[in-house]
Amino acid sequence: MTETEYSQRNLAYVRTHLAAIEQFVRFEIVANPNSREAVRGHLLARKNAASVYLALADGPLTQDEIGIATRLSQATVSKICRYLHEHGLLLVLPDPSQHRVMRYCYTELEVMLGITSIAREVNRG
Repeated sequence: MTETEYSQRNLAYVRTHLAAIEQFVRFEIVANPNSREAVRGHLLARKNAASVYLALADGPLTQDEIGIATRLSQATVSKICRYLHEHGLLLVLPDPSQHRVMRYCYTELEVMLGITSIAREVNRG
């Protein structure tokens, strides 16, 4: 067996096992009743975090676009986006048209836990 064939088989093996691990982690998150409460806690811990999260419902936005949608200052939006990203609730993607601009969007947790419904509850008080 050549090194390339061996490398390709190893890569396929690693990908298969990585996919299985990711599937298991997703199952654990959804099955854990504390997951939704943890998300609720993160949204409550930072003022306006739920509003910023909900502003992303229509797709990836820049901090400036989030600021316009929420009527929050750029500094506030920046802190909240960083906070939500650090807690795994937002992804940060580079803007393809402006290399220095970042866009924020939902993670897989949105589909798994329905975070928008939690954010709406938090916003209602």
